[in-house]
Amino acid sequence: LPESHLARSVVEVVEALDLSPLIQAYAGRGSLPYHPAMMRSLLIYGYATGCYSSRKIELATFDSVAFRFIACNQHPDHDTLATFRKRFRVEFEAVFVQVLEVAQTAVARAFRQHRGKAVSLVAAGFPVAEAIAPILVVALAAALGWRTTWWLIAGLLILLAGVLLALLGRHVPGRPSLEAGSADEPAPWTRAQVLRDRRFYLILPALMGAPFIATAVFFHQVPLAESKGWTLAWLAASFPAFAAAHLLSLSFSGPLIDGFGARRLLPWHLTSLSWPYWRLPSPMGLGWRP
Repeated sequence: LPESHLARSVVEVVEALDLSPLIQAYAGRGSLPYHPAMMRSLLIYGYATGCYSSRKIELATFDSVAFRFIACNQHPDHDTLATFRKRFRVEFEAVFVQVLEVAQTAVARAFRQHRGKAVSLVAAGFPVAEAIAPILVVALAAALGWRTTWWLIAGLLILLAGVLLALLGRHVPGRPSLEAGSADEPAPWTRAQVLRDRRFYLILPALMGAPFIATAVFFHQVPLAESKGWTLAWLAASFPAFAAAHLLSLSFSGPLIDGFGARRLLPWHLTSLSWPYWRLPSPMGLGWRP
């Protein structure tokens, strides 16, 4: 199986996820159980390649080199696969959230020369969703009903995930070696090395500050609007502007990181947030009103 094959990427990603809750709850009945990481990888690879049926996945573990690689030459039957998928449906949804968290780290490790631009491009999906999703969901719910809308969104996410995984499997750069190839390309740090370095804990509050503050503002946006005298309609209409500003910042932050390095820019990355969040609690607010 080629080193850049999608099946290898799926196995590596699943092995990096936290499956401890699933492993603790998992127990085989009647025979030796299959490892949940292997079962999870089979289902994810099946979704990514358009193989959704449990019977087709079972047959693929005999006929497909990629499926045999993931299954380690084991052949769980279709009843086992269907039961596993049904029993751990909630945990399976949580795994997709972890996959998104791993994706940004994977991109950062895969790209060396244009790492900043690559990470900025991946992160751009979030502000695009902020601008489009609220309006789109409200319109679909009004036209189709909220149940149909949720099913439609779930299907689109599964389809999109499959397409993206297939594209990544074909075009992702070669995996970086764990050993330094030269002085200009040091070996990537392991998780244990990061956790042992005291500098990680010194910069962690600065790195977590922005998402914590932004989340708090979003959760309290209605009381905040009432206290400032803003209308909810105006507040909702500001989301596209917020997303546009986010995209604009990503468009030049990536090249800046590639040009100057993340270490030099780190002390300044919260500067843009300091002024609005400092002005927000003041009686005059941000200095303008709708």
